[in-house]
Amino acid sequence: MIRTRESQRRAAGIAGRWLLSLIFLISAVQTFREFHSSAADLAEKHVPIAGVILGLAVTVELLGAISLITGLWYRWGALLLLLFLIPVTLTYHAFWQYDGPRRDAQEIHFLKNLAIAGGLLLTCCKYERGGGTPGRHDEGAPDHD
Repeated sequence: MIRTRESQRRAAGIAGRWLLSLIFLISAVQTFREFHSSAADLAEKHVPIAGVILGLAVTVELLGAISLITGLWYRWGALLLLLFLIPVTLTYHAFWQYDGPRRDAQEIHFLKNLAIAGGLLLTCCKYERGGGTPGRHDEGAPDHD
């Protein structure tokens, strides 16, 4: 029974990391495919050296997503994505700058990003069995962090 519970917990962790990574992986691919229009959008928002910043953003999204998917240094990958998400959320979903339906839509996107940030924060600070003791790991479970 204990072994089954550990296996289920491990499988849930892997599935959760995969699900969390999808938005960043898909966003990176789409941004790369539409790089010039995305860079123009950033420049419109008065972001300096928009092309360089966008290239860094795509790289961060890819590295973070790959680390979550593979499980290699996934806490660092989650932290990287969390730090990436803060300026992106404040730049793209500043709902307080809008009125009406557009404000409502941006507020929903803002709140979704907060929820994603919460998942990333949980991943960064992964607690294992043993009463929620930080840093304690399942025996035999590989952890590359």
